[in-house]
Amino acid sequence: MLTRTKYIKFLLLLFPALIATGCTDELVIPEYQAQIEKIERGQSLLDPILITGSDLIPDSISIYLDAEPYPSEYIDIKRSDRIIMYWPQDIWTDEPDSIRNKTFWITIINSNDTLLRETLSVNRVLVTDTVAIPGGTFQMGTPNGNADERPQHEVTISNDLVAMKFEFTNIIADYLDGQPLPLALANELKDYPISSISPTEAIAFANSLSAIEGFEPAYTESSNAGEIWEWNKEANGWRLPTEAEWEYLARYQSDIFPSDDQIDLLAWTAENSSGSIKEAGQKQPNGIGIHDMLGNVWEWCYDEYRVYTEEPITDPLIKPTSDSTFVKRGGDVRSGYWITRPTNRFYLQLGEKYENIGFRLVRNSN
Repeated sequence: MLTRTKYIKFLLLLFPALIATGCTDELVIPEYQAQIEKIERGQSLLDPILITGSDLIPDSISIYLDAEPYPSEYIDIKRSDRIIMYWPQDIWTDEPDSIRNKTFWITIINSNDTLLRETLSVNRVLVTDTVAIPGGTFQMGTPNGNADERPQHEVTISNDLVAMKFEFTNIIADYLDGQPLPLALANELKDYPISSISPTEAIAFANSLSAIEGFEPAYTESSNAGEIWEWNKEANGWRLPTEAEWEYLARYQSDIFPSDDQIDLLAWTAENSSGSIKEAGQKQPNGIGIHDMLGNVWEWCYDEYRVYTEEPITDPLIKPTSDSTFVKRGGDVRSGYWITRPTNRFYLQLGEKYENIGFRLVRNSN
């Protein structure tokens, strides 16, 4: 390919020959005229930077991050009208305050020395794919399930929620422990869900993730006898869902009693998993866009196991204590179809944890 530098050298070599032969015809050598239309990115450092335009090929433009050339290994030019760029690995840090609210300059120079500069500010260092769910009212439980799923009763979820699209994965846990995110997963937050986790450990991860992403932590240690945490319900930080919130997410725009064929599409169960935990997000999402609400690993809820009553209730919760039970929901890779249902309920003691129990976090959208 004839680059700009080669073009100039070619003219310098050719010019004396043109003089000697008396050639007066203009020598025309095509030059790429890259045109930049816009630069886009999401609010997360995991969201790639998308540049759209025309003639966007490697020799037609130069790209800089602040004053340094953008590392070529983080630039993916798949088509002449689109460039996808990922944030360089050294941007990642286990001290998020060092990059939160920092301004980065993306500078692009095309072959005509036309400069385009875009300011990209990092307001939050988000490391999770999410789904937004409005609050609402639904019928919790079922008259056709196990005894503890009855009576079916009206429950109102008063808060709009943001939920993790995938179960909490090992890669997020590693990042919270100070490990960088691999480039290969920069735009694919799919990994194996973390398991063998107790509710206490899940809550610690929730607070760490809130701190990383710039949200107000939902939990603080409690000074009250028998209580371990205080949940600040006004905080917008990550937390475990209550049992009612979990069922609301699992049933939102979904069937209460999925058929066996539907469960096969949605969930890893004893019937299709060979008993081994699978990578998150491989099955179809439910009606609201959340993966693996059923199957793969059980998910902890921030709720003590309670007996249902017929009365309508808003945001039901029995605050767990150090000697209480914790609800787990959703089933796992060793669960049959009857267990892998949105209304099915199980519980364990606080300190218990098993290989097949993980969690998913939610937060208030305010």
